[in-house]
Amino acid sequence: MIETLIGNSAAAVTWLKERVGVDLSLLAQLGGHEFKRTHRPSNGMVGAEVIYGMQKAVKAYEKSGMVKILMDTKVVNVSTDKNNHGHVTGVEVAYLSKPDKNNNQLQTHFESSNVVLATGGFAADRSSKSYLAKYRSELLQMPATAGQFSTGDGIGLATKLGAGLIDMEKIQIHPTGWVNPEDPQNPNKVLAAELMRGVGGILINAAGRRFCNELGTRAYVTDKMLDHNEQYLKTKKWNQENDVPTFYLVLSTNAANAGRKHVDHYIHKGLVKKVEGVVGLADLIGQDVSIIRKTLEKYRIDSQTGKDIWGKTSFQGVSEHDIAKEIFYVGTVTPVLHYCMGGITIDTEGNVINENGNPIPGLHAAGEVAGGVHGNNRLGGNSLLECTVYGTIVGNKIPINKRIEVQKEEIMDAVAEVSGTREVSLEELAAHHTPEDCWVGIHGCVYDLTEFAEEHPAGAESILKLGGQDGTEAFQTVHSKGLMDDFEELKIGELKME
Repeated sequence: MIETLIGNSAAAVTWLKERVGVDLSLLAQLGGHEFKRTHRPSNGMVGAEVIYGMQKAVKAYEKSGMVKILMDTKVVNVSTDKNNHGHVTGVEVAYLSKPDKNNNQLQTHFESSNVVLATGGFAADRSSKSYLAKYRSELLQMPATAGQFSTGDGIGLATKLGAGLIDMEKIQIHPTGWVNPEDPQNPNKVLAAELMRGVGGILINAAGRRFCNELGTRAYVTDKMLDHNEQYLKTKKWNQENDVPTFYLVLSTNAANAGRKHVDHYIHKGLVKKVEGVVGLADLIGQDVSIIRKTLEKYRIDSQTGKDIWGKTSFQGVSEHDIAKEIFYVGTVTPVLHYCMGGITIDTEGNVINENGNPIPGLHAAGEVAGGVHGNNRLGGNSLLECTVYGTIVGNKIPINKRIEVQKEEIMDAVAEVSGTREVSLEELAAHHTPEDCWVGIHGCVYDLTEFAEEHPAGAESILKLGGQDGTEAFQTVHSKGLMDDFEELKIGELKME
């Protein structure tokens, strides 16, 4: 049971050893097991593979006619029957991309005796009337990893019906969000995965020095970062008028090789740069080379003794002795809002609970929109677990019509009838490079991803920047080749390389 609950991060191992007295590294040696919180795919990144696996299942089920997916559609109200104890009766929706002749959004009502809210948190809304402004106004200027959709809409829908709220002031700050050098002020950041520190990445401040145990908990590392602000160091309270500090995440070649898929992906997105030698690293950071050399040499010595002044005892990916010729991988990171522990009050069955402690009949919630599940600070890896657990609980208890089984072979046969088989030259591919006409070459085939770009979980930009090109190299840093089996209906034809 331990391996399904704890995780594969050195931070978790250190925490358990120091706080609980459990040494998982010894247990792993004795049992011959590797402790993991999620199985990684042999190709591609786990997040992308999980999401696309889910999309594949949902879209296959959609072909049965038993479910309908509506894009560019916003729920504006959850309706109830006041004569039936306030039981949910359906939702009112607005079609965002279909205005009427007066440019007003068309609206309609869908009847249903059960509504499930799974709309995420609220960390991306920085308006004056946002939940962030109401409960943690000092964090309004801090960037977030949450997508622009994360504005607390589901919470608002529920509170209109009298739903209770819990732990709204509890917001997790992750220590490492990438700062895009081409758009440093963008409030939405790409997460610098903890794997980057787990494989041996070290954090260096503007003075060219380390300042913490990089494998500490998220709260610990973030606190050490914010301590660089003198006011915070004294009061332990953040002032929203302060500039959020930035730092450098540095990996040696050894460390980068251990996290190669992630590193290549971040390089492709322009978030990580390769530099040669300690001189190149010092130039990039803008610091005296003697200080950077001293920092790196001290880290090597600490790795040999097995402990540093911050209590770090696990040293991975240490650079080679000749740091003058070492290839370093460097990016700028900053603390980011990452997860909202607070949200709608629910019970153990995923029923939404009103302010009087009673279920709102027919209203359910799962995922980050629900509060009170994680306490003061969520453990890494447990947000997906929460979605899975409560999604399953809620899904199993809601009565639905009998499912129609759809065979994959039937779907692929239907797709094959409309799939393209012609050859596409590089010249023709290059002509389709705009947001309105976006073709991308992937593993020898050409796909029209114009419409899909807006559905892409990582955002349209990742697709559009590859428009008119062979995007195989960028694609395979994140995804496995087999993923494209689900895009046969978007295939134009085979890419002719000559």
